[in-house]
Amino acid sequence: MTTYEEWRVTGTWDGRDVDVLFSPTRAPGVDPADSARDYAVQVTKRGWTWTVGPHLHKRTVTVTDWTEVDT
Repeated sequence: MTTYEEWRVTGTWDGRDVDVLFSPTRAPGVDPADSARDYAVQVTKRGWTWTVGPHLHKRTVTVTDWTEVDT
């Protein structure tokens, strides 16, 4: 069994709804928490304005072995 954390940034900037997922399965070796926080900051640094958010969310994902089941 393996567990890992995923982070998500949601909100609206410049009229665009944002829902971006940061996961170690998408970018191995990269910290999803740092990436999510950095994304929220970079939007502002590039001159875009958050009108809603940014909202950060996290969850723990548990991956287990596959179990065969009868049909």
